[in-house]
Amino acid sequence: MNILIMGAGKIGSAIAYALHEKQLTIDYWDIVPGKVKDQRPLEEVVPHADVVFLCTPSWSIREATSMIKPLLKPKAVIVSPSKGLEQKTGLRTDEIFKESLPEQPCALLLGSMLADEILNGGFGIGALACANKAATDTLVELFKDSLIRMHP
Repeated sequence: MNILIMGAGKIGSAIAYALHEKQLTIDYWDIVPGKVKDQRPLEEVVPHADVVFLCTPSWSIREATSMIKPLLKPKAVIVSPSKGLEQKTGLRTDEIFKESLPEQPCALLLGSMLADEILNGGFGIGALACANKAATDTLVELFKDSLIRMHP
């Protein structure tokens, strides 16, 4: 399985670390130049991604979705751990997903996931909100036996 983590901050790093013992290909991408060593262009990493984690602030979710939309596999699962509302519209992330990626399976990953604790080998609890059963099953299996305990 190919994973793309957009946003190379703490939560993106923690998600990757939680999955590090699995047989996965994990690519990182960040809008800040130089933040990801040897970063490849989105045009190279998005088309191969089975799951894309948008680990960006809530106010940049729409921008991130517009960047990846034309490059996505039809069944690639988009996941956001972002909290908060879009500044301009006051919309939640799930509402932005419905507008910007209506055909894509999307999920919210919320809960007690403190990046520092996970990066130090501790556990986190993820509450998964997803209307697509196949995407939910994919994510539950992805996090099975990882540092993030998933509750769909």
